[in-house]
Amino acid sequence: MNDIARADDSARQLAGRVWYAYLIAGLISIVFGIIVLSNIFAGLAALVWLTGFYLLYAGIIDLTSASVIRPRWLSALIGILAIAGGIAALAWPGATLRVLAWVLGVSFIAWGVARLLLALRFRGEGWVWQLAAGAAIAVVGAIALVYPGLTVFALAVMLGINALIWGVFAIFEAFALRGMSRGESGSGGLRPAI
Repeated sequence: MNDIARADDSARQLAGRVWYAYLIAGLISIVFGIIVLSNIFAGLAALVWLTGFYLLYAGIIDLTSASVIRPRWLSALIGILAIAGGIAALAWPGATLRVLAWVLGVSFIAWGVARLLLALRFRGEGWVWQLAAGAAIAVVGAIALVYPGLTVFALAVMLGINALIWGVFAIFEAFALRGMSRGESGSGGLRPAI
Protein backbone atom coordinates (compact mmCIF):
# COMPACT_ATOMS: atom_id res chain seq x y z
CA MET A 1 0.00 0.00 0.00
CA ASN A 2 1.48 3.35 -0.98
CA ASP A 3 1.65 6.45 1.24
CA ILE A 4 -1.35 8.13 -0.39
CA ALA A 5 -3.54 5.07 0.05
CA ARG A 6 -2.46 4.78 3.71
CA ALA A 7 -3.21 8.47 4.29
CA ASP A 8 -6.65 8.13 2.68
CA ASP A 9 -7.37 5.04 4.78
CA SER A 10 -6.24 6.85 7.92
CA ALA A 11 -8.41 9.87 7.08
CA ARG A 12 -11.42 7.57 6.51
CA GLN A 13 -10.88 5.89 9.87
CA LEU A 14 -10.60 9.24 11.64
CA ALA A 15 -13.72 10.51 9.87
CA GLY A 16 -15.57 7.42 11.06
CA ARG A 17 -14.56 8.17 14.65
CA VAL A 18 -15.42 11.90 14.67
CA TRP A 19 -18.36 12.46 12.34
CA TYR A 20 -20.88 12.11 15.15
CA ALA A 21 -19.07 14.83 17.15
CA TYR A 22 -19.77 17.26 14.30
CA LEU A 23 -23.40 16.15 14.26
CA ILE A 24 -23.72 16.68 18.01
CA ALA A 25 -21.93 20.05 17.77
CA GLY A 26 -24.32 21.14 15.02
CA LEU A 27 -27.40 20.07 16.96
CA ILE A 28 -26.16 21.80 20.14
CA SER A 29 -25.43 24.95 18.16
CA ILE A 30 -28.92 24.94 16.63
CA VAL A 31 -30.52 24.44 20.06
CA PHE A 32 -28.34 27.25 21.45
CA GLY A 33 -29.44 29.55 18.59
CA ILE A 34 -33.11 28.77 19.20
CA ILE A 35 -32.75 29.39 22.95
CA VAL A 36 -31.01 32.74 22.38
CA LEU A 37 -33.60 33.82 19.81
CA SER A 38 -36.53 32.82 22.05
CA ASN A 39 -35.17 34.52 25.21
CA ILE A 40 -33.99 37.80 23.76
CA PHE A 41 -34.79 39.91 26.83
CA ALA A 42 -33.29 37.45 29.35
CA GLY A 43 -30.53 39.92 30.14
CA LEU A 44 -27.10 41.00 29.04
CA ALA A 45 -25.27 39.02 31.73
CA ALA A 46 -26.75 35.72 30.55
CA LEU A 47 -26.03 36.67 26.95
CA VAL A 48 -22.39 37.44 27.77
CA TRP A 49 -21.91 34.06 29.46
CA LEU A 50 -23.70 32.15 26.71
CA THR A 51 -21.68 33.98 24.09
CA GLY A 52 -18.41 33.26 25.83
CA PHE A 53 -19.12 29.56 26.26
CA TYR A 54 -20.49 29.27 22.73
CA LEU A 55 -17.32 30.79 21.25
CA LEU A 56 -15.12 28.57 23.43
CA TYR A 57 -17.06 25.48 22.34
CA ALA A 58 -16.99 26.40 18.64
CA GLY A 59 -13.28 27.21 18.87
CA ILE A 60 -12.48 23.86 20.47
CA ILE A 61 -14.35 22.07 17.68
CA ASP A 62 -12.39 24.06 15.10
CA LEU A 63 -9.10 23.28 16.84
CA THR A 64 -9.86 19.56 16.82
CA SER A 65 -10.40 19.67 13.07
CA ALA A 66 -6.90 21.12 12.62
CA SER A 67 -5.52 17.60 12.92
CA VAL A 68 -7.23 16.42 9.73
CA ILE A 69 -7.27 19.34 7.31
CA ARG A 70 -4.64 21.23 5.39
CA PRO A 71 -3.34 23.81 6.00
CA ARG A 72 -3.47 22.98 9.68
CA TRP A 73 -2.42 26.46 10.77
CA LEU A 74 -5.50 28.07 9.21
CA SER A 75 -7.93 25.71 10.93
CA ALA A 76 -6.05 26.23 14.20
CA LEU A 77 -6.26 30.01 13.68
CA ILE A 78 -10.03 29.79 13.24
CA GLY A 79 -10.31 27.92 16.54
CA ILE A 80 -7.95 30.27 18.37
CA LEU A 81 -9.88 33.34 17.18
CA ALA A 82 -13.19 31.89 18.39
CA ILE A 83 -11.63 30.87 21.72
CA ALA A 84 -10.08 34.34 22.15
CA GLY A 85 -13.50 35.92 21.58
CA GLY A 86 -15.02 33.56 24.16
CA ILE A 87 -12.34 34.29 26.76
CA ALA A 88 -12.73 38.03 26.23
CA ALA A 89 -16.51 37.79 26.69
CA LEU A 90 -16.13 35.74 29.89
CA ALA A 91 -13.31 37.85 31.34
CA TRP A 92 -15.31 41.08 31.19
CA PRO A 93 -18.97 40.12 31.87
CA GLY A 94 -19.78 43.64 33.05
CA ALA A 95 -18.66 45.21 29.79
CA THR A 96 -20.99 47.61 28.05
CA LEU A 97 -23.00 46.57 25.02
CA ARG A 98 -20.68 48.67 22.85
CA VAL A 99 -17.59 46.75 24.03
CA LEU A 100 -19.35 43.42 23.72
CA ALA A 101 -20.52 44.32 20.22
CA TRP A 102 -16.96 45.30 19.29
CA VAL A 103 -15.46 42.09 20.72
CA LEU A 104 -18.05 39.95 18.98
CA GLY A 105 -17.83 41.95 15.76
CA VAL A 106 -14.05 41.65 15.50
CA SER A 107 -14.12 37.99 16.54
CA PHE A 108 -16.85 37.09 14.04
CA ILE A 109 -15.21 39.02 11.19
CA ALA A 110 -11.84 37.37 11.82
CA TRP A 111 -13.50 33.97 12.26
CA GLY A 112 -15.55 34.40 9.08
CA VAL A 113 -12.62 35.64 6.98
CA ALA A 114 -10.41 32.79 8.19
CA ARG A 115 -13.19 30.32 7.31
CA LEU A 116 -13.54 31.94 3.87
CA LEU A 117 -9.79 31.59 3.29
CA LEU A 118 -9.92 27.97 4.36
CA ALA A 119 -12.78 27.27 1.94
CA LEU A 120 -10.93 28.96 -0.92
CA ARG A 121 -7.70 27.14 -0.08
CA PHE A 122 -9.34 23.75 0.09
CA ARG A 123 -12.00 23.06 -2.47
CA GLY A 124 -13.00 19.57 -1.42
CA GLU A 125 -16.49 18.31 -0.86
CA GLY A 126 -18.48 20.80 1.17
CA TRP A 127 -16.24 23.78 0.41
CA VAL A 128 -19.19 25.85 -0.86
CA TRP A 129 -20.94 25.39 2.51
CA GLN A 130 -17.74 26.44 4.23
CA LEU A 131 -17.53 29.53 2.00
CA ALA A 132 -21.15 30.46 2.72
CA ALA A 133 -20.65 29.95 6.47
CA GLY A 134 -17.56 32.18 6.48
CA ALA A 135 -19.35 34.93 4.58
CA ALA A 136 -22.39 34.78 6.87
CA ILE A 137 -20.25 34.87 10.03
CA ALA A 138 -18.24 37.84 8.71
CA VAL A 139 -21.44 39.72 7.84
CA VAL A 140 -22.78 39.17 11.37
CA GLY A 141 -19.50 40.60 12.70
CA ALA A 142 -19.64 43.62 10.40
CA ILE A 143 -23.18 44.41 11.52
CA ALA A 144 -22.03 44.33 15.15
CA LEU A 145 -19.21 46.81 14.37
CA VAL A 146 -21.27 49.19 12.24
CA TYR A 147 -24.04 49.45 14.85
CA PRO A 148 -22.26 49.12 18.23
CA GLY A 149 -25.11 50.76 20.12
CA LEU A 150 -27.59 48.04 19.29
CA THR A 151 -29.74 46.79 22.10
CA VAL A 152 -29.42 43.36 23.73
CA PHE A 153 -32.25 42.35 21.43
CA ALA A 154 -30.24 42.97 18.24
CA LEU A 155 -27.09 41.38 19.64
CA ALA A 156 -29.03 38.30 20.74
CA VAL A 157 -30.59 38.01 17.29
CA MET A 158 -27.17 38.16 15.61
CA LEU A 159 -25.72 35.57 17.99
CA GLY A 160 -28.71 33.27 17.58
CA ILE A 161 -28.57 33.47 13.80
CA ASN A 162 -24.82 32.79 13.81
CA ALA A 163 -25.35 29.75 16.05
CA LEU A 164 -28.06 28.44 13.72
CA ILE A 165 -25.84 28.94 10.65
CA TRP A 166 -22.84 27.25 12.27
CA GLY A 167 -25.04 24.39 13.46
CA VAL A 168 -26.51 23.71 10.02
CA PHE A 169 -23.08 23.70 8.39
CA ALA A 170 -21.64 21.45 11.12
CA ILE A 171 -24.43 18.94 10.41
CA PHE A 172 -23.59 19.01 6.68
CA GLU A 173 -19.95 18.39 7.59
CA ALA A 174 -20.95 15.49 9.84
CA PHE A 175 -22.67 13.71 6.98
CA ALA A 176 -19.78 14.48 4.61
CA LEU A 177 -17.41 12.89 7.15
CA ARG A 178 -19.71 9.90 7.57
CA GLY A 179 -19.75 9.45 3.79
CA MET A 180 -15.97 9.68 3.71
CA SER A 181 -15.64 7.04 6.43
CA ARG A 182 -17.82 4.69 4.39
CA GLY A 183 -15.77 5.32 1.26
CA GLU A 184 -18.71 6.69 -0.69
CA SER A 185 -17.74 7.77 -4.19
CA GLY A 186 -18.72 11.42 -3.76
CA SER A 187 -16.30 11.87 -0.88
CA GLY A 188 -13.03 11.01 -2.59
CA GLY A 189 -10.22 13.23 -1.35
CA LEU A 190 -12.49 14.78 1.24
CA ARG A 191 -10.92 16.80 3.99
CA PRO A 192 -13.34 18.11 6.63
CA ALA A 193 -14.12 21.79 6.14
CA ILE A 194 -15.09 22.69 9.71
